[in-house]
Amino acid sequence: IPAAYRDPEGYWYGLSVRARPILYAKDRVKPAELSTYEDLAASRWKGKICMRSSDSIYNQSLVAGMIVHHGEAKTETWAKGLVANFARSPKGGDRDQIKAIAAGECDLTLANTYYLGGMISSSDKTEQEAAAQVGVFWPDAKTTGV
Repeated sequence: IPAAYRDPEGYWYGLSVRARPILYAKDRVKPAELSTYEDLAASRWKGKICMRSSDSIYNQSLVAGMIVHHGEAKTETWAKGLVANFARSPKGGDRDQIKAIAAGECDLTLANTYYLGGMISSSDKTEQEAAAQVGVFWPDAKTTGV
């Protein structure tokens, strides 16, 4: 494993990379309205976001990255703002969040791209139809994101 993907003290190794962009309802959100993960805490998104539970390693990893880049206090403020914008209590996996957008339960979520790809190529028509209603936005491209 190249040195760039190893902890200098040997505590961890980077073995894979997953893209976790913002997914949005194509008919209700314009890509120009989106910008960063941090912006998801803005009050204009109140009642618009669906998420997996905080015990998801994907969400934990995002919060850990925010702490590294912004510190604990700023990340806590951001997390509280994000939670305040939830359309419903967290539940389900990434595919469930995509289906929730298609059903009109929310307008935004974070999901790993391979779940969306799996739905697009699924033999299940309902998964294909849900995936077709969702756009992909790559946040933070000029700063700390993907």
